[in-house]
Amino acid sequence: MDDERRLDEVDSRARAALRADVDACRRVAASALAGEPRPASHRWRIPLAIVTVAVILAVGAFQWRRRTAGSIPPSLTITSVGSMLVVESHDGRRWVIGRSLPRRRGNYVMVVTE
Repeated sequence: MDDERRLDEVDSRARAALRADVDACRRVAASALAGEPRPASHRWRIPLAIVTVAVILAVGAFQWRRRTAGSIPPSLTITSVGSMLVVESHDGRRWVIGRSLPRRRGNYVMVVTE
């Protein structure tokens, strides 16, 4: 394949787009060689820095607050059934608190995990 002609075409278009204007080059060279010091316009840097720091702090505070709000544990539901107290968490765990029954022989407990 002959891609050289296509590459030359792309190269010439890129060079034409990046070619500097002759008058602009003369103005830049004249101002550089004039030797007159121009006052630096740093007036905008300080307010820009203040605004940038304020935005960074605001975003950081928002993210920190959002993170701490999510770390609060979910509430527990406490219900009373007679003399028994049932505590249930948001993820389905359950604790049953009640008066203890007298021990009897021959009892067993089966625990089935889900």
